[in-house]
Amino acid sequence: ARSVAPSRPTSSVGGLGWLRAAEHHRPRRHAARARSNANDQPMSAATPSRKPARPLPPDDAALAALLGKAKPHWDALLAAASGADASCAAEWVYYASLKGWRCIVKVKKARGGKQTLVHLRPDEGSYLASFALSDAAIAAAAGRGVPAPLITEVRAAKVLPEGRPIRVQVKSAKDLRAAAGLLLA
Repeated sequence: ARSVAPSRPTSSVGGLGWLRAAEHHRPRRHAARARSNANDQPMSAATPSRKPARPLPPDDAALAALLGKAKPHWDALLAAASGADASCAAEWVYYASLKGWRCIVKVKKARGGKQTLVHLRPDEGSYLASFALSDAAIAAAAGRGVPAPLITEVRAAKVLPEGRPIRVQVKSAKDLRAAAGLLLA
C-alpha cells in the first residue's frame, strides 16, 4: 500500500518539507488570533482593543492652565499669523512618538495645498515655536529686527528640504517678538 502524496508539487530542494511547515505554521497563526485577554476570556469583536485611546486636544482652559503667563504670547502669535494671511488656520495634531499634541499653523498656497508656517508645542509656562525658513525668509527676518544671534544660528543650521530649522522657546514678550519676526518673514 503506497501512500498518496498531496496534490501540490514538491520542489527538489524542499521535498515534502512544506507540508510539515504548513502543519506547524497554521495552528500557531490561528492560535495567536484566539489568544485570551487579561481575564482569560476569549477575545471577541465586543472586546475593546488594548491600544489606549488618543487623548483629546487641549481646550482653551487646559491650554491656559498649562501655559500660564505665556498664554497671552500664544494668542498674540496666532493673531499675528492670522493677521498676516486670511487663509491662515491652526490645527491640533497628535504625535504619539513626540509625546503629545502640537498646534500646526498652516496657510493655503496660491497653487493649492497648504504650507506649514510654524509648529507650536505647549510646555509648562512656555511654548516652543519651530520654524523651517528659506534663505529669502532668513533675509526678511533679519530686516524685521529679529535678534542677530538668532539669525546667525538659523544661517548655521543644516539645510533641509523644508528650509533651515530654528526653534524659539517663548516665555516673554522679547521671545514673542523674535518668534513673530520669524513667522512673518
